Amino acid sequence: MPRGTWVDRVVRTRGDSTASGPEDEGCLGCEDQATCRRAARLAEAVCCGRKSEHGVWMTELRNRLGRWLLVLTWMGIIFWLSGQPDLPHHPEGWADIILKKAGHMAEYAILAGLIWWACQKRGGRLSGRVLVYALGLSGAYAISDEVHQLFVPGRSGQALDVALDILGAIVALLVISGFAGWRAAGQLR
Repeated sequence: MPRGTWVDRVVRTRGDSTASGPEDEGCLGCEDQATCRRAARLAEAVCCGRKSEHGVWMTELRNRLGRWLLVLTWMGIIFWLSGQPDLPHHPEGWADIILKKAGHMAEYAILAGLIWWACQKRGGRLSGRVLVYALGLSGAYAISDEVHQLFVPGRSGQALDVALDILGAIVALLVISGFAGWRAAGQLR
C-alpha cells in the first residue's frame, strides 16, 4: 500500500457514520484491529494537529539523544585538551596554577551539569539518583582523564586534579539541586 494512503482512508472513514468495524468506529477492515486503531488514532492526531503518542515518544528520544551527544562532545573536548602536550602558560606562576585548577573545576562542573540534564526526565522532579549518577560518571571520567594524561608527553596525571574535577562536579550539582528546590517551592519560574 503506498505511503500515506491509510491516512487518507482513515480521514475519509472517520467522518462517515456508516463505516464501522467490529471494535472501532471508522475501521478500515484491516485484518489486525490493533493496527487499524493505531492508524486511526495517528491519522486523527495528524488531522487535528495534535502530537500522537508515537510523536511525543520520538521527540523525547530525539531530545535525549541530542543531550547525550552534547555530553559526548564535551567529553571529547576534555579528552582533546588533555592530549595537548603543552598548554599556554600565564607569565605569573601562581596565576597559571590558579587558572588551570579553576579550568579543571569548570570543565567538570559543565560535564556534571550536562550529564544531569541528559538523565533528567522531562518535567520530572529532581532525582537524587540522577545527581549521584552524574557525580559518579563525572568522577570516573576525571580519573580516566588523568590516566590519559600519564601517556601524553609533557603531561602528568595528578590526584589533586581528580579531586578538583570532582569538587567542580559537586558544586555544579549543588547549584542545580538548589535551583530545582527553589523552582519546586514556586520561588523561581
